[in-house]
Amino acid sequence: MRKLVGFGGFFFTLLCLASPLRAQSAPTALPGLRAEARLVRDSNGMPHVFAHNDHDLFFLQGWVHARDRLFQMDVTRRVASGTLAELVGPAALASDVELRTIGLRRAAERSLSVLSPRARAALEAYAEGVNAFLGTLDPASLPPEYPALELTAVQPWSAVDSLVIGKLIAFGLSFDLDIGLTLTLLQYQAVGEAVGFDGTALFFEDLFRSAPFDPASTVPDASATGPTAAARLRGQMIRQARRAARQIRPETLALGREYLERVRDLPAFAGAVDPGRRSTGSNEWAVSGRHTSSGFPLLANDPHLSLDAP
Repeated sequence: MRKLVGFGGFFFTLLCLASPLRAQSAPTALPGLRAEARLVRDSNGMPHVFAHNDHDLFFLQGWVHARDRLFQMDVTRRVASGTLAELVGPAALASDVELRTIGLRRAAERSLSVLSPRARAALEAYAEGVNAFLGTLDPASLPPEYPALELTAVQPWSAVDSLVIGKLIAFGLSFDLDIGLTLTLLQYQAVGEAVGFDGTALFFEDLFRSAPFDPASTVPDASATGPTAAARLRGQMIRQARRAARQIRPETLALGREYLERVRDLPAFAGAVDPGRRSTGSNEWAVSGRHTSSGFPLLANDPHLSLDAP
């Protein structure tokens, strides 16, 4: 265990407990802290922050995030803001154009102005911590990605940077560009119209067909006076699809295909364009304290985000 103690002003103590990580030098006095605080790395190298107030808690969280993941943070805020080309060059222009058009940065700026004072204070304290770490760097001590890109400085962090990353995550989880079924339905309808069958009905019979795994016989319900619920639902969907198909203009469909091809390879759109590239879904679970060695309950949730998510 290492203990680093600073003098003058407020300081924090760094404890490395059997950490598998290489020992890193760290400042012991940080301008901006309001009280003594601790940063502990456990045996897995995971940081834990202990502070006497919310400001210092978020301040040190920003500081340790910047120390561990600065380049990833920089890339992610630039992807969300549409400024990635400023970092990596023309290869990112297509991504920047799309993200600036969508306007996540503008949305983050508007959100910041209406946040509660407590939420805004947390974001500002986090940004102060990131910038405190940036203040310890010089061109020679930047993460290796920056010299490889011939960069000698990192732009300061802001509360909007944190917010826009949140907007990017929300966008990735909610944006739906899966138009495959729509295109397939239109193909069924076009072929049916040319050959002379009901393409809409055939599409839904294929898509929503329900049959037992093994052949089975059933006795019709003597009290039934109309079609089954499944049949009624299928009929309703067929009627809705027919109405929708009449409202889809060919040029709209062409624009959809063109847009799909344009964003297919952009990182921010990959999951929405092709959900099969990643595992989807989330889970959460809890264990009662009666079944844990500590006697305290365990609560875990897993939103199934990709490894590049902060």
